[in-house]
Amino acid sequence: MPAISEILNLGLQHHQAGRLQEAEALYRQILQVEPNNSDALHLLGVITHQSGRHDAAVEFIVRAIALNPEAPEYHNNIGEVYRAQGKQEEAIAHYRKALALRPAYADAHSNLGVAFQSLCKPEEANVHFESAVALNPNSFQLRYNFGRALMEQGMPEKAMQHYRQALALKPGFFPAVNDYAAALLQTGECELMAGFIDSLHKLPAHQVNQGQARGLHILLAIACYLRGEFDRCRDNLVLGKLDTTSPDDFPNRRVLEVYCNFLTGLLGFYEARRSFYSRSFDARAECYAVGDSHCLSPAWTAVTLQGEHHRVVPHMVTGCKAWHLAKDGNNLFKQWFHAIYERLPVASTVLGAIGEIDCRVNDGILPFYKKHPERDLHGIIRDTVERYVACVSGLMLKKGIRLYLQGVPAPHRDIIGQSGQDGEMLVRIVREFNRALIESAGRYGCPVIAVYRMTAAHAGISNGLYHLDWYHLRPDYLEEALAKYLVGSTRPGGRK
Repeated sequence: MPAISEILNLGLQHHQAGRLQEAEALYRQILQVEPNNSDALHLLGVITHQSGRHDAAVEFIVRAIALNPEAPEYHNNIGEVYRAQGKQEEAIAHYRKALALRPAYADAHSNLGVAFQSLCKPEEANVHFESAVALNPNSFQLRYNFGRALMEQGMPEKAMQHYRQALALKPGFFPAVNDYAAALLQTGECELMAGFIDSLHKLPAHQVNQGQARGLHILLAIACYLRGEFDRCRDNLVLGKLDTTSPDDFPNRRVLEVYCNFLTGLLGFYEARRSFYSRSFDARAECYAVGDSHCLSPAWTAVTLQGEHHRVVPHMVTGCKAWHLAKDGNNLFKQWFHAIYERLPVASTVLGAIGEIDCRVNDGILPFYKKHPERDLHGIIRDTVERYVACVSGLMLKKGIRLYLQGVPAPHRDIIGQSGQDGEMLVRIVREFNRALIESAGRYGCPVIAVYRMTAAHAGISNGLYHLDWYHLRPDYLEEALAKYLVGSTRPGGRK
């Protein structure tokens, strides 16, 4: 039989190459001969963790630590297991122990940063992220971890620096590519994004998914539309058109296809109704549509508020739900929303367009309720809406901003037709959400743009008059909604 050290080294080779089953068999072979071999116990714990068997991983690594409590790697890796189990405090204790044993342990610093970030302690997190990249500046993973944390903290400009360095070390790596592109979208850096996409197209085929690279043109198209650059938006939609017959696939492909179709519809409307948009050029005032993709529908049109023409300027918080803003503590979407809020002028006018994603068949309230049928659906909706309205109106009040909150349109008939019982439940959720929004907004002195009343026909399903696609309304809906479907007072940002 080979020496134990030889078997362990062979196991490590398999492990590092991703051949987990072969490595696990060798570690177990060692333990049959030496049940108290701490290295084999530790590495077996790491493999069971990587395989999703976290409880077994804890058992193995705890035994390894009992045999060799001075091994920093053992403490770092059991910290990773505890973090995967959601036991952040236990994880932090072991990361600290690893650093006490080896102060210059870059991975432990980074992992401790990730743990503090998950506890909404960005200052403590960044101290350790900075230590990690200072100790090992050429580590892709450490740079990427720091970039993600900074992005979650609402600092996309700083995040981009680390994403760029991470991608220099590992070009074409999808998660980093996607996150860097999201940061560029959030900051409106169209030129940088265009250059980044060009660089991806020049990479060797084995380094990048070209379908993904094409998909980034759709993100650039969104950024161009947010700036009112319609021709450039159209050009990038053409470049980003995804081949539906291609085997290439990647995360977010479906989302990008929805955006591609949505922007195509918006541009089609623009071509057919250019005069409708030209009125915005003469508007002396601006109002700001802040929200998820729904802020794009009325973007760069003109609406009348308080007897004055306003140009609608969009600010997008991609994928934001009312639930994100209603949650206690901090999160990525709250940070993005706050970053937009900081850019809004004092005493300006804001149209809040958030909530439709909460009211989808496959996202938001309905999937949550199906997982927790013991919960009161009415209570879930009311609590979410009340907290969302309190968060947004409280912010706007500080700057004297006049806030209008947009409701959720009636669900498209095709969605309901394809969803069976879920469709019937969704109709109820949309109706309840809008009713709760009007009541909550009224308590905070915010008028509601009641697009549900405008779009609903029989049984709460869309009347088909205003939808541009399954989710979004046509660009001309807002002018009519403000004139005919405005509910509540219009006092600036204050409580009644």
